[in-house]
Amino acid sequence: MALAPDLRQQAGVCARLAEDCEDQRLAERLKAIARNLFAEADEHPTPISAMAQRDEEETMDRSNEQAAENTPREVKQYRLAGMKDIRELNMKLVDMAQANSQAIFNFARQIAAADALSDVVKVCTEHARKQFETTAEQMRELTAVGQKIAADSTAPIGDDAERASKDDG
Repeated sequence: MALAPDLRQQAGVCARLAEDCEDQRLAERLKAIARNLFAEADEHPTPISAMAQRDEEETMDRSNEQAAENTPREVKQYRLAGMKDIRELNMKLVDMAQANSQAIFNFARQIAAADALSDVVKVCTEHARKQFETTAEQMRELTAVGQKIAADSTAPIGDDAERASKDDG
């Protein structure tokens, strides 16, 4: 997933190129790319920062320590499973941030190596296409992890309801 600051940076590059471009059609195309990138940046919030992830893990650890003293063994197991799911989500986010950072550096390298303005436009267009595809794939991955977290976190509720109905019956 492209980070909003990365998309804004790419949009800024395209906008500056448009200002310096002598070809009116090419300048308009670059401006359109810049507008699209700014719009994409506004649609995608930046993932959790590493500090927020660490704070979240520390909170989960404290919560688990408190739970160890006061809750039945089953609830502890659900909490541990939930913590593993959260860690999986955090690792996915870190991996995605790393991939997106690498993509922006590759993009910058290609822009710097471009010989002509038409090459720059080609690189910008190709990068935007790849990032949209990457974003879609990353959203699918995050959705799958989110669904797993939701299913695992609601399992205790279903189990309790099932036990309660058996006790009543």
